[in-house]
Amino acid sequence: MDGFSGSVQSRERIIAACVSAPTIGGVEFGNKVLALDGHTAVKVGTGVTIEEARNQVFAYNSFHASFHVPKVFDFFENYISGIRFGYLVMERIHGRSLADIGLKECGENVLDQVALAIMRMGKETVSRPGPIGGGRGTGFPWGDETLEYELYSVEDLQECVDRRLRRKGVKLAVTSAQLVISHGDLQRRNMIRCQDESLCIVDWATAGACASYREISAIKYQRDTDPEYFDGLLSNLRARSAFKDWEEEDAERLLDVQYGSLKD
Repeated sequence: MDGFSGSVQSRERIIAACVSAPTIGGVEFGNKVLALDGHTAVKVGTGVTIEEARNQVFAYNSFHASFHVPKVFDFFENYISGIRFGYLVMERIHGRSLADIGLKECGENVLDQVALAIMRMGKETVSRPGPIGGGRGTGFPWGDETLEYELYSVEDLQECVDRRLRRKGVKLAVTSAQLVISHGDLQRRNMIRCQDESLCIVDWATAGACASYREISAIKYQRDTDPEYFDGLLSNLRARSAFKDWEEEDAERLLDVQYGSLKD
């Protein structure tokens, strides 16, 4: 039902292997990506969810011909000392994170690859906002935490946006935009340059369907964390006319939704 292709390893064996498996990705005090063998990896942590797994399955099925997405083999949960851990078992990608490669070493080609990936995602329209297959959205523009409820329609999305903009006196009509797929966290750490120099995009936790300008708004929000990369990416997108003028304007207003979602 969820589109998982099935892992060649048992869940019990995967849980046991995580104790000593080498770390190949993730963040220091958060979710980790561990190498199970030369072909299989597992992302494990309290923040790994079924929504992320479904997003990644959809991305693999929809975009694999345009850019690489790790194939999902399995997702399951396990409780350790009463704490829930999610396990996302997937294809292991061999390459280097763009966070470990200077932009000059990558060349301008890498910005072309990311821009084309964004444009491809922006062509994938869906009818329901939020994570693919349902669930509560997370990441930009919902602040630091998961959205408090699921969104079932574009009207639900509009209501959610209105509540966050009300105290700022700003209006944004998301009902006038198409709902398309966006990643929402295109930091360099979430991009891998494969051994054949193709691009792989990982970490689909914050992905989902939203207004067509969500991606460019998220890029603007993250710009100060990596100015050289994000400024170059924005310039590349503008040179390709990837977003219309009104989308750029509404992307600025969507930033206010994010600021309205952040807790003091």
